[in-house]
Amino acid sequence: MNKNYIKFGAIIGTLIVSFSMLSSSNGPGGNKTGAPGSSGNCSGCHGNTPSNVGIIRVKIIDNGTQVTTYVPGKTYDLELNILGSEKIGFQLSAINDQNKAAGTISNNSSGTQVYNSGSQQIWGHNTPGSGLWTAKWTAPVANTGSVIFYVAAVLADGNGKNSGDYFNSFNVEITEESSNGNDNVSKSQNQLIQNPVGDQLTLQHPVKSAYIWNSEGKLIGKFFHSNQFEVGNIAPGVYHLNYVNENGSTGFARFVKQ
Repeated sequence: MNKNYIKFGAIIGTLIVSFSMLSSSNGPGGNKTGAPGSSGNCSGCHGNTPSNVGIIRVKIIDNGTQVTTYVPGKTYDLELNILGSEKIGFQLSAINDQNKAAGTISNNSSGTQVYNSGSQQIWGHNTPGSGLWTAKWTAPVANTGSVIFYVAAVLADGNGKNSGDYFNSFNVEITEESSNGNDNVSKSQNQLIQNPVGDQLTLQHPVKSAYIWNSEGKLIGKFFHSNQFEVGNIAPGVYHLNYVNENGSTGFARFVKQ
């Protein structure tokens, strides 16, 4: 009898472990985005080995053009592209500076789900896949300020176990567009001194914070409490500058690096 109980217990234990391993294929639930206020990221269950080949890209698109600023209340196309495995799971959240949901995600592609976890909204997989996932993102109300998209992803090896899996994470910030809609002028009339730009980018007035993005949406530089930033080491091309003025107003500019 004791041996039978032991065997029965072992079988039940094996089933529990198997189900727990499979459960993440339907999405782990909760908030594993790695954002402030989350319960961590995917590395807690899938090991702490970061992928050196995985790539995560997040794009906010307006009529086919990627943007780095948003108009409050406007709906954008949201694209999430993850490469590096044929079996990928992910979670994404968009939050404000209070670590709460910023805007809403809807019309998500098949194989994914949208739900609330605490004060944040989560977009995640319910069927592992690879490549490109899409949704709609409706921007938050005016004066929300910058929104940061956090993504955590598992690049699984498909062996049905957590061992051998890799994880990756990514975040990108999008700032609120100035109400006057001018590319180069914010509410406080701050603007670039010169465009095209040589080795130094200069604004008329110091800013609280500023971020420079390339045409692919990758953050390549940032500066704080200054009106100047050295850009001599970046390649020639078109770049986007998002900034928050010392008075709290926001602005953005597109500039050409010579």
